[in-house]
Amino acid sequence: MPRADLSDFDPAQFQEADLAGINLSRSWLREADFSRAREEGVQFGELPHLEEYDAVRSCCYSPNGMLFAVSRDIGEVTLYNSLTWEIIKGLRGHRGKINDLVFSPDSRRLASAGDDGTIRVWGCESGEALLVLEGHIGKVSSVTVSPCGKYLASASVDKTVRMWSFETGVMLSILKDYGEVVARVEFTAGGEQLVSGSEVEIIRFCDVQTGEPAGMLWASNYGEVKCFAVSSDGLRIAFGYRRGAVQLQDITTRSPNLDFQAHTGDILDIAFSPNSKWIATSGSDTTVRVWDATNGALISVLSGHSLDVDVVLFSPDGLQVSSGSRDGTVRLWDLTSTLSNAEQQGYSGRVVAVAYSPDGETVITGSEDGSVRRWCSLWGSEDGRVLELPTGKVKLMALSPDRTQVATTNAESMICLRNLQTGAPGPILDGHSDDVLAFAYSPCGRWIASSGQDNSVRLWDLHNVEQGHVLVKADTTSPSTLTYSPTDQLLAIGTANRNSIHLWDLENDESVVHLGLSDADSEGVKCIAFSPCGNWIASGYTGDNPVRLWHRRRLQSGNSMEKDQVESWRSVPMPKGFFDTVTSITWNPVKPLEIVTSSQDRSVRVWRILDHGDGRHFTVRMLWGINLGRLHMSGLVIGNVTGLEPVYGRVLVEGGGVAESCSVKEGTPVSEK
Repeated sequence: MPRADLSDFDPAQFQEADLAGINLSRSWLREADFSRAREEGVQFGELPHLEEYDAVRSCCYSPNGMLFAVSRDIGEVTLYNSLTWEIIKGLRGHRGKINDLVFSPDSRRLASAGDDGTIRVWGCESGEALLVLEGHIGKVSSVTVSPCGKYLASASVDKTVRMWSFETGVMLSILKDYGEVVARVEFTAGGEQLVSGSEVEIIRFCDVQTGEPAGMLWASNYGEVKCFAVSSDGLRIAFGYRRGAVQLQDITTRSPNLDFQAHTGDILDIAFSPNSKWIATSGSDTTVRVWDATNGALISVLSGHSLDVDVVLFSPDGLQVSSGSRDGTVRLWDLTSTLSNAEQQGYSGRVVAVAYSPDGETVITGSEDGSVRRWCSLWGSEDGRVLELPTGKVKLMALSPDRTQVATTNAESMICLRNLQTGAPGPILDGHSDDVLAFAYSPCGRWIASSGQDNSVRLWDLHNVEQGHVLVKADTTSPSTLTYSPTDQLLAIGTANRNSIHLWDLENDESVVHLGLSDADSEGVKCIAFSPCGNWIASGYTGDNPVRLWHRRRLQSGNSMEKDQVESWRSVPMPKGFFDTVTSITWNPVKPLEIVTSSQDRSVRVWRILDHGDGRHFTVRMLWGINLGRLHMSGLVIGNVTGLEPVYGRVLVEGGGVAESCSVKEGTPVSEK
């Protein structure tokens, strides 16, 4: 086991195991036992989080990687040792919030920009303010230092950018005529030009030596620009937008070359890695995400913050990401194994379908890149068999009840059927006049129901795949997703423009039950699934409450028709354990009350519903997950381990691990908080 890659691993017992050098990033370690294990060089993918007890405004690494600075709303800067993550000193002097920080190239000085209209230059060793730069009218929003260390540039709400001598503090020039508030300023990699960004989507380039304009760049039509970053190689600029989009543009040609949707809410910060291969983004959805800068592929979702994440940055060696949040914490992420795996293996797209095998022993996942994978339903380990469908990018996928056939569509009006074992093509279902939004097999396997952007629901007889029978055609319904009941009698139809589900009686061709939500935490039904017993419905949404469970009480004697149970359905609370929109839900066919969900952040989770015995009160518990974005360590036992790095001892205890006389690498015991 030494040096093994166990990232995304699930429950296990490791008593007395030799774990030297293994990778446990994003693993499900809840209640695992590490007693007496050897843990030299273990990678956990996370570092201790820093409690700042106030909203974090900015943070930065020193170029030599030895220091880490954090600014807070109360106008104080905290300096940390980035090896031990212990506080070195606090820097006080600003009146009000500190909006930005930057170190000098030699790591000996730190500049801070404040709401009080000043820039302060601090000696990192003494902690004293060496210079106070005054001149801006109103808050200073951004500050940057040239690569040569001679110049400091600042941006302000006074609609100016000012250039200063970083040695003497003398103002060298004022760049006016912006006409808009300047939100951010950066030097290009060579230091020849200064790049500044405004809140009205304009990026300006300025010659550092002459102070003359060197061109402009419009940040496209995605809406309000929230942040931007210049790549370390000086070739590209990345924009983060208000509604979650990212766009990369070529600095030389001033033209876009890549765009993708990165977050469900606003992007609040964006950063390139030092080698320009990766991009990190942070957002109002409380997550940090790492992307491949060449193709926009999602590498990792880093979760743990509880409020907006305003700051994200890479360490100088590119192997760590740090994020600062309004929840008062700075979280530190070790990307060593994540980026290595990404380079070696590449990353599949998000999971668009999940299903159980007929015996309930295997979870099958389908990704938008056309790959189908199989996982042990008990532990989550992959069996190694991967089917690559020759379909290109897949938008939707569903598996037949006997798991011999797969149906897919790629943002078009047709549904393609293929053999699940070989990938050989089968019939094509062509009838919708616009993109297909969802489809589902009937339990008997003979029928497929589909909903489309044309506001119709169609039924397809797989014994005769001519144009499907139109079941629903109503402009106000907007059917977005659907599923069959276990008896084939009902079709559950979720709507895109309302938080509602209609149960459709297929025999009488009418809606008989309506399940609706009145709260604003969930928006539009994205996916839906009946339990094998028919008494539960699981539905997925966009929003803060992405999964809902609906329970139908047991039928009274004499009531046997499903359509008579209008008053019997009620919502059951579900944990808020998701970090993105849920894309698929399915129930275990043989294990009662067990479901599996997939999400746009590439995570897969298995849940179990626990009945308290009265048929009215239930608890939902997560069993395991894949690509969870963080370690899960509640109840982890780390007694008497040897060789554990002190910094990781803190991580395990912070995450809920139980430490019992652990011997860390230097011989210092790790104690429970």
